Amino acid sequence: MSVEGAIYPTAAATNFTREAWCQLVNTRPEFRRRPPMQRPNPFKPGEIMTIYPSPDAAEVLVNGRAVSEVYWSMSDEPLVNLSVEPSAMRFVQEWAAELGGEFRPEAPEADR
Repeated sequence: MSVEGAIYPTAAATNFTREAWCQLVNTRPEFRRRPPMQRPNPFKPGEIMTIYPSPDAAEVLVNGRAVSEVYWSMSDEPLVNLSVEPSAMRFVQEWAAELGGEFRPEAPEADR
């Protein structure tokens, strides 16, 4: 069962930005970026194009196994969305502390 939620900035956060998050993803060994993908070019039939993943998204590895997906918010709101297995929660707390944020789990469907 995955834990769903987001990392939000605290009132005292001064470095909670997409750029800071991308830098964190670049420096932490538990993150793995998705490789570029080859897909048909919808604008030029018969040609292949390369699609590069966003620099703010990554998989989280624990003991060599992918246990999570994390990515910066797609809206203007400063937050990191995530869905993690409980084994990765220690990392979530570390990321939040490094960014000056806090993790907030989503309420289960039945509680909404």
